[in-house]
Amino acid sequence: MCGTIKAYMRLDGYVRVSQTRGRVGDSFQSPTAQADRINAWATAFGHHIEILHTELDESGARRDRPKLAEAIRRVEAGESDGIIVARLDRFGRSLLDGLTLINRIREAGGTFVSVADGFDLSTDTGRLVLRIMLSLAEFELDRFRGQWHDAKSRAVARGVHPSATVPFGYQRRSDGRLEPHPVNAPLVTEVFARRAAGDGCSAIGRWLESQGAVTQRGNQSWPLRAVKDIVRNEVYLGVAHAASRTDPALDIRNPDAHEPLTDQRTWDRAQRTGVKRPARGHEPNPIAPLMRCASCRYVMRASRHVRISDQRVTWRFTCKSGHSSAHRCPSPVQITDDGALTGWVEDALRARAPVMRAEAKRGAPGVASLREKAQFAQAAFEEWRDDSELQRRLGMATYVTGLAARQDAWDELLNELSRAEMAADTSVLPDDLLERWQDLPAARRRELLQASIRCVFARRIDDSGGTLASRLHVVWASEAVALPAPGGRGPAPGPFRFDDHDA
Repeated sequence: MCGTIKAYMRLDGYVRVSQTRGRVGDSFQSPTAQADRINAWATAFGHHIEILHTELDESGARRDRPKLAEAIRRVEAGESDGIIVARLDRFGRSLLDGLTLINRIREAGGTFVSVADGFDLSTDTGRLVLRIMLSLAEFELDRFRGQWHDAKSRAVARGVHPSATVPFGYQRRSDGRLEPHPVNAPLVTEVFARRAAGDGCSAIGRWLESQGAVTQRGNQSWPLRAVKDIVRNEVYLGVAHAASRTDPALDIRNPDAHEPLTDQRTWDRAQRTGVKRPARGHEPNPIAPLMRCASCRYVMRASRHVRISDQRVTWRFTCKSGHSSAHRCPSPVQITDDGALTGWVEDALRARAPVMRAEAKRGAPGVASLREKAQFAQAAFEEWRDDSELQRRLGMATYVTGLAARQDAWDELLNELSRAEMAADTSVLPDDLLERWQDLPAARRRELLQASIRCVFARRIDDSGGTLASRLHVVWASEAVALPAPGGRGPAPGPFRFDDHDA
């Protein structure tokens, strides 16, 4: 339990107000009133308030409140003997989260006091109440999970799509079931047909944009992820499906819930993951896709050569457009790599890694905001989920609809956060890149090089003594550079100028 009850305790007070703007009256637990009650209790029982943590305009459903986290940290570090609040609801609105935090205080040997509720873990009665509340919370959670599963089962059995968001291509009828949208349903059918025929998701996205299609979020652009979400969704086979977050055996599925927009054979063919080329028996050159001739800016041809005497491998990069009828290279470049050229490019990446990590962090200010929004959405879902009184007042149907809407909002923000974190992934270049580079698999090194570098220009130097540093220039992924269109279409951008302005 809490160990020996102390006659004198150093406590941290905690004060919280959800909203302070214009609130008055008896129901408003002002910061001053809460602080007065905390100090009065401490004085009456001979204890001392070390720090009074005050958080204004903070929801009690949030578990990551910084001042509360600091108070709990102090208890766990032995800097405080416990936490005291004026009322239990100032500590947290969510019963489960509040009890979890109280248990952390208890396990650290600290005490928890709620003045108005007479809740004091330094007494036998207080500890008994805590055990009862923990048992009731576990019982309520199990009961709710059973009710929530039963409600979703009944809805899916009736053919109701269990998500508050209507999938693209459908509209919702008055009875909750889905029916084809008169404009978007044919587009979805065509999406599956194009994907089954081998079209890429990016090309399909551009086609949807040309048709004036708008996503369910009102966006006119169709990113790769949005198209993949359509192609992978069994809802277009007529399936209503509710997945369990905890137990796959509890998944609910109705295969004939609504009219399908594609057939099973087309849907199966659309799930292709692409064609993998068989291994050629040797590792590809990691920088081959990056090497470009500085004179014409086209990708260079990479050819592998093995010396018979000692099986030593070298690579030769040559300009492919030297004899092109479309764009003849004015000064074709040829350069050989016996390992030194690849090593030079790898060294450049390792030297650049700290700068690239800093650029990625600066370029992703929205990630923190999305993470905070996702936490708020989670708190809203859990507060609704844990409120059994709300369920009784609204009735099961309205309660479940509200819960599904909050779960969908949370899931959507988590997906958006995941996409944002991937777009600004600062872990692409590990902090210990310098130390671990040689131990990384060859495929991983290629991935890092090709993700971080847009291209490497090589120029022709007649003097055979030219160093790699004088012949090569790295263009990083964050830098803009004009490159010729694939296939020789369009005007040539002209030679790439090195920093020393040599041709």
